[in-house]
Amino acid sequence: MHDMNDRGSIKWTAMMLPEHVEYLRKKKKEAQKISKPVIDNQQFDYMEQQLQYATVNNSNIIITYYNDGEIQTITCQTSNIKVTKEYLQLNIGNGTIELPVNNLLNIESE
Repeated sequence: MHDMNDRGSIKWTAMMLPEHVEYLRKKKKEAQKISKPVIDNQQFDYMEQQLQYATVNNSNIIITYYNDGEIQTITCQTSNIKVTKEYLQLNIGNGTIELPVNNLLNIESE
C-alpha cells in the first residue's frame, strides 16, 4: 500500500500557484542564510600575503567571501585583479565584480 503522506505533498505542490512556490523557495533560502563571520587581523594579513605571493608568481587565487547570507567562492587570475582600499575588482569574462574587502573571508593561491 502507498504512503498517503508522501503522495499528498507531491499532489499539493503540483496544485500550488507558481507565485506560492517561488514564495516558499525564497522563505527557505532566507532561513538558510548565515551571519557574516568575523575575520581578525591575522587572517587579513594571511590573505594579503597570499595575494602578494600569487601576484609575484602570476598564479590563480581562490577567493572566499560573504555575500548576502551565503559564503561563496570564486577563482581568478591575479592579473585580472585590481586592489583598492575598499574593494577587490575582478575582471571576469566581459564584466567586473567588486568584492568589498570587509566581506573577504579567505584568499588562497593555487
